[in-house]
Amino acid sequence: RSVWGISVATWGLCAVVLLAAIWYLFLRAPSETGMPPFNDADAGVQTWQTTQESSPSVQSTETMTVRTGEDMSQLARDVKTELDNRDEKIQATLNMLHDSINKLGEAIKKDEEYAQETRRQLDDIRSRLNGIMTQKSVTESSSTPHPAKKKTSSVLNGMKIMSMETGMAWIRWQGSTWAVREGQTLGNVVIQRIDPTTRTIITSAGTLR
Repeated sequence: RSVWGISVATWGLCAVVLLAAIWYLFLRAPSETGMPPFNDADAGVQTWQTTQESSPSVQSTETMTVRTGEDMSQLARDVKTELDNRDEKIQATLNMLHDSINKLGEAIKKDEEYAQETRRQLDDIRSRLNGIMTQKSVTESSSTPHPAKKKTSSVLNGMKIMSMETGMAWIRWQGSTWAVREGQTLGNVVIQRIDPTTRTIITSAGTLR
């Protein structure tokens, strides 16, 4: 079974590839993406160590410690902001994927319903064509051409086209207006084709204009 020319298995493979891409872009650990989450902190600690070695002042040491703490806090806030942004992007991507899967499921369901309806119509048309062919064979074998021609002419002479559209027509017959479709019968006449462009109806008894 295929949808838009692509099998359901192929659609499933596409969904797996998309999920793998989402993991690669958004769900990997910061160390895998090359993001150094604590470089600034390391730099702050190194600066503090350098200052401690170069200055014996207790006040300078305390000041550097405060600055290092502020750097760590800022780094933590930056990391939290980055993670929040990633969470938002991941959630948006998951929502989009969820909607896409739902739409794909609806499209597959509609295609299945359309395929079932098409098969039913084809079976109906096939049975009607078989009936027409059988009726035509019986008529040809049991009657001569000339009487059949007179009978056909008399039947169509009693019918008049009132209106028509693609696949449907309204015919005046025996004092009433009848709505017919292709494949249906009116009296003993089978409606084979309705052509609004030429305003003609092809029947088993001939052409009605």
